[in-house]
Amino acid sequence: MERINPPQFDERHPAEHAQQACTQGYRAFILGDDGHVEGRVDLQCSSDSEAIRMARQLVDGHDVELWQLDRKIETFSHVSTPHRKTEPVSPRHVR
Repeated sequence: MERINPPQFDERHPAEHAQQACTQGYRAFILGDDGHVEGRVDLQCSSDSEAIRMARQLVDGHDVELWQLDRKIETFSHVSTPHRKTEPVSPRHVR
């Protein structure tokens, strides 16, 4: 007689299953000065906006590209954009 194993039950709460089903896999690639990938951080997030927020936190001296599968979401630069220079105001001639 063949033995049949009982089904395996997951003991997590149903809300945990729902949360896991709603999370998506993202990858943040850490770029070197030459633009090549130096590292990768895998992120599990519920939305693009959450993934963007988390990827921004990884910018520390290196650019970071955020991807979900083959979809590039955004690139975060470690160099801040230069402030716009204003022209000096010439003093008015007082007569």
